[in-house]
Amino acid sequence: MFRKARENPKESFIILEPTDLSMPHRPPNLHIFKLKTDVDSFLPFNPNSIDEASIHFLMGEIKTKEPNSNTVGEDMGKYERLVLDIKRVLKPGGKIHIVDVKGNIGYIEDILREAEFSITSGPTPLPYNKKHLSKWSEAFFDAYERFGKFEEDSLVLPMMLDAETQP
Repeated sequence: MFRKARENPKESFIILEPTDLSMPHRPPNLHIFKLKTDVDSFLPFNPNSIDEASIHFLMGEIKTKEPNSNTVGEDMGKYERLVLDIKRVLKPGGKIHIVDVKGNIGYIEDILREAEFSITSGPTPLPYNKKHLSKWSEAFFDAYERFGKFEEDSLVLPMMLDAETQP
């Protein structure tokens, strides 16, 4: 996303992460938000003002940290509110990139379809490139390797999914 923002200065990009992202020399059109469980708040952007959004590992963050969450349905509801808010700020034809563990990606696909996003690619395993991994991606790849399971058996394998709004 950093490279895309730098190469497309007239477009706007947002990244939603559960941890702090340190990006020295971040382009002014790239906005980074550390979201833990506060998914009831809204993104501080006007409707139809963002070209692309990226969400990293927030389903798991909601499931493990939200004190009032008792069921998978409640967790999905919180994630759905977040996706709908992203849809509100995305321009028509805007793109959303999601990275989450394999165990969550099916729920996320359902949420995107219900929000009327078109899935454009994935889910596919996140390419392993240690130089470009976030702390969360690296932690999940480490867990995946420790468990020693094949891709089809591992629920912690980081996966990617891309979708877009209707133009």
